[in-house]
Amino acid sequence: MANLNNPFGFIPVKHLNGGDCFRTETMRLASGYATTIYNGDAVKLVSGKVERAAATDTPVGIFVGCYYIGANGETEFENTWEASTATKGAVDAEARVIMDKQVLFKAQFTGTPTVASIGSSFTLAPTAGAVEGRSKEGVTVTTTGGVYKLHDFLDDGVNEIGQYAVGLFLLS
Repeated sequence: MANLNNPFGFIPVKHLNGGDCFRTETMRLASGYATTIYNGDAVKLVSGKVERAAATDTPVGIFVGCYYIGANGETEFENTWEASTATKGAVDAEARVIMDKQVLFKAQFTGTPTVASIGSSFTLAPTAGAVEGRSKEGVTVTTTGGVYKLHDFLDDGVNEIGQYAVGLFLLS
């Protein structure tokens, strides 16, 4: 059965040294940042604060959620940063980001990789939007400027190496 074209962002699946692959770091996210960041989106640092990464940006990690005090004074824990969210007193939100370079993330290709693709680095396909709160980002088959290294392909009995394959990636 052919793979479906249904990118789902980056999902942590394994730590190369064993142990917890869901360990996150807290990073700053500017109050009012005007771009939505979904669970599973790659993020970069700009002036010490997290922003959604573009195709060839070097990612600092993968966004998995955030914490902030809303303008109404209520504590918010969210899987998604909604564009232009205002925090109380314009204080930075706390983004939760997986930054460990030894974590394997599964993500879907937007093209057709081959077994020879293993070990190469690819660029991000920064598709805006989400499905049920998850990112729709994927990985292109473009290696120029690539920062997502293909470690292997997902072996789950369903995934096929070819068009829209799901790979296991390390952040470079």
